[in-house]
Amino acid sequence: MRRGPIASSRILVRMKSIRAPRALMAAREVSLSFPRERAERIILHFVETELLNPAKLSELEERYRFAAARPTVDHSRRIVELDSEIRPIGDVIARRLVSAA
Repeated sequence: MRRGPIASSRILVRMKSIRAPRALMAAREVSLSFPRERAERIILHFVETELLNPAKLSELEERYRFAAARPTVDHSRRIVELDSEIRPIGDVIARRLVSAA
């Protein structure tokens, strides 16, 4: 969604590139400039072919339904058990901090 005109007809993209020679790993900045219309065309093509693809949308919907259909697991018993194990450790730490002061 475009809110207003872009001042420039070119887009400047800056990114970090990591090159890994054998012994040394060096990061350097890479700048790339190309026409705004080309960038918009590439982005819109990706949106239309990848994001709005009916097959991919139905696969995503199926994965969502499968994830939503899984039963929720009640971890409250385990949380209480872990809390009862951790509480004495916290008490010992607190006593040592207070006694050292």
